[in-house]
Amino acid sequence: MEKLKMPSDAELMKIAIADLNNLSLSVEDRHRALHELLVLVEPIDNANDLNKLGGLIAVVGELYRVEEELRTTAAWVLGKASQNNPVVQKQILELGVLPKLMRMVKSSCSEEAVKGLYAVSAVIRNNPDGQAVFNIEGGALMLQVLCKPIFVLS
Repeated sequence: MEKLKMPSDAELMKIAIADLNNLSLSVEDRHRALHELLVLVEPIDNANDLNKLGGLIAVVGELYRVEEELRTTAAWVLGKASQNNPVVQKQILELGVLPKLMRMVKSSCSEEAVKGLYAVSAVIRNNPDGQAVFNIEGGALMLQVLCKPIFVLS
């Protein structure tokens, strides 16, 4: 009986990254690839491999797509990969992505704003360099705006 070989996480990540790098792929397939990476980057070792495999650049590229669901899921992947992970936090900061994530927090789409905030918080958590960029980019004002009460007149 022939043994069935299951692909490794790295092999699965390479497939998802290749899908993101394929410009002719449909939005649905890009979304699927991002969701696969979302699950795969949960273990810290896989998150640390994301950049080595070329996936960090591919995911960051999705932040600039016109489709809101791709931007939202890309931010979610970055947040998941960088939570409590100084290696990925540093890589994201070196790519200059934090200001883009901060702009996403201001999105009129609530899901995009929430995932943007999630990613921002994961990148700057326990990270003095990230916190410095956050402050330079007006993070305190962003938080004040978020915390302002919204009054609804009836």
